Amino acid sequence: MSETPSSLDLFLAELKRRKVYRVAAAYAAVGFVLWQAAEIAVPALGLPEWVLTFVVVGTLVGFPVAVLLAWFFEVRREEPSPGGAGVVAADLLADTTLRRRLVILVGAGAAVVAVTAAMVIFAGPGGATAAILQEGDRIVVADFQSHTGDDHLAATVGEAFRIDLSQSDYFAPVTDPEIANALRRMEREAGDELTPEVAREIAIRDGYPATFEGQVDAAGSGWIFSVQLVAPITGQILISEREAVPDEGAVLAAIDLLSARVRERIGESLQSIEASAPLPEVTTSSLDALQAYARGVESFRGGESPEVTELHLKEAIARDSTFALAHRLLGTVYRNGTRWAPMIEHTTRAYELRDRLPPRERLRLIAAYHERVSGDLDAAATALQTLSDEFVEAGAFPRGLLSAVHMRNHRYAAAESVLVQIHQSESGLGSPGAHNIVSVNLSLGKIDEALALAEEVVPVTGLSPLARAYFVLGRWDEATAVMEDWAGPSPGPGRQAALADHGSLIALVQGRYGEFERLQQESLAMGVFGRDADFEGQRRLAAAQLTVLGDTALARQTADRAFEDFDDLIDESPGTQARIADFYAAAGDRNRSRELVRRFQESDQPLVAGGHRTVETAQARLLLYDGQTDAAIRSLQRTVMAPEAAYDCDNCDVIALAEAFDHIGTVDSATVRYEEALADRRIFGPFREIIALHRPRMHERLGQLYEELGDTAKAVEHHQAFVDLWQDADPELQPGVEAAREAIQRLSR
Repeated sequence: MSETPSSLDLFLAELKRRKVYRVAAAYAAVGFVLWQAAEIAVPALGLPEWVLTFVVVGTLVGFPVAVLLAWFFEVRREEPSPGGAGVVAADLLADTTLRRRLVILVGAGAAVVAVTAAMVIFAGPGGATAAILQEGDRIVVADFQSHTGDDHLAATVGEAFRIDLSQSDYFAPVTDPEIANALRRMEREAGDELTPEVAREIAIRDGYPATFEGQVDAAGSGWIFSVQLVAPITGQILISEREAVPDEGAVLAAIDLLSARVRERIGESLQSIEASAPLPEVTTSSLDALQAYARGVESFRGGESPEVTELHLKEAIARDSTFALAHRLLGTVYRNGTRWAPMIEHTTRAYELRDRLPPRERLRLIAAYHERVSGDLDAAATALQTLSDEFVEAGAFPRGLLSAVHMRNHRYAAAESVLVQIHQSESGLGSPGAHNIVSVNLSLGKIDEALALAEEVVPVTGLSPLARAYFVLGRWDEATAVMEDWAGPSPGPGRQAALADHGSLIALVQGRYGEFERLQQESLAMGVFGRDADFEGQRRLAAAQLTVLGDTALARQTADRAFEDFDDLIDESPGTQARIADFYAAAGDRNRSRELVRRFQESDQPLVAGGHRTVETAQARLLLYDGQTDAAIRSLQRTVMAPEAAYDCDNCDVIALAEAFDHIGTVDSATVRYEEALADRRIFGPFREIIALHRPRMHERLGQLYEELGDTAKAVEHHQAFVDLWQDADPELQPGVEAAREAIQRLSR
């Protein structure tokens, strides 16, 4: 007796009879082929990555549709009958089977298309990011990753994207200084690689809504450039785009296309995108030049030696002499190295080519040119104000520069207003802005506020705003403690050299010249500052011998050696010629001073604005020594009233004017100018050197001058300040200290 089939057996038999197994197998095979085709076609056609995802999802959704259609669609066959009816049944069977399969496939395909279309509609351009990226947002652009073995190409593509994206007026990449400041707060080096992981951490810490990440993959003889916009907290890919690049000639065009697609999907208008200049017009049409520039940018950000950066940028300019960005960055490198003549040359060339720059970079360059070369600080301020107003998304950086320009123009209230806005904004103050607001508060006498602000800032170098503030206030031990805390228990050569240099200046301001000279030599022996620093060390020694020791002959011997050993550096830099001309004028070597003034004036380079002021100071000293006192005083008064700072020294001309009044016996005017110089609280440039060289002697001389004027209280105040500074001075300097002590006793009776 046969067993009755179970319900499961009957169900499986019915699935087989209705050809459901066959339909499922056929659908799976076709779906697999579709997946493989999509995986190849999506990158090759430059389609976004979500297209592949939608094909997979749509195919999976269509599978149950196909199975259900196979189950429910049933056309009953006619039973065979005599007289050829079986043939009719066979025809009907073939016809209904075909129609059933067509309906199943069409239905499944319609499901796939419907699902894909719906997802495309709801997640189309801008749809996925509309709630995340808004106009004015900032994004962190990560370093591009290379899967080709050619890191230089990836760096080039990444830098090109930064430049291209910076043309957007809808959003803006976070700037290099802001990235460097964020890395320092994360206790990383400013030049560390900005991997996608690090970029996302910065975005999370500082509240940026997205990161822009990319990679370069090999594809035959060409490449595939892939970019994506990522939500930093969740890691969700908001936008993904790819572009096939067949050869080197298509690189820049591919970057332009990808950048435009991303900008459109973020939400920027087509009109704005189309108004942006093509990448070759704002950079270079030479890929070799762009690659050399990218290597220069990489070494500059990474803190490599200036010589390495200079080499790469010169290569970029050699391949395209109209590469404005390369000229601009090379000018910055030379400025950082105080190589003024080539700085002026390349900054001026970049200014001539400024129409080949993106709008933001153009305004930055105009400001830099007028601040560094022409000396037109009003024009520099106008450019920075325009940059801040028109590109709000550029952040606090242009406003920080604007505050610095106001300070150079002695417009402290305007500088304070700008800095307060930065400090109260979400972006806060980076290190340069912190220096500015601390200096402004010190200049306005707001000492407690200045120190409180300085303590908030993460030190970029040992000479942090807090160390600077303590030094300018004469709180030497606290300044040293900040430096030592920054250096750590096992400082490397660079930090050891910085500590030795700091210690040498404190020794000098306290009259310990022997210790100053020893620590100076120790700092230079570290070999971390280069040949320019060796020259500066010799110049500083000569200045200390002249001003602190009062030994004119020794000072001139030291300066003469530096002049002979470093004549090539002096010849290269009009600004350095101006400084040394002023030194020799102060030391009484009129012939050498006049020679250097002549070299400065005959330079075929445009002149550094501050260089004019320093040369005028030197010429005024020469007039004074020639007996032309009225002309000398008028010249120095004009110099002091000029808006530009003197070369590398904000108040040296004020000190020179005080000394000139003192020289001709105009005591009242001399005391006013000495007091003005002592009250200077700016913390820029070599302010520590100026304090160490001049503060003690100015207190000493003011004590004597106030005594002449009969102002006993002021005389005692300055005599005591001098004694406090030099109480532990070297033996050869003690007679002056004893004279001040005697004056205090005499005046206090």
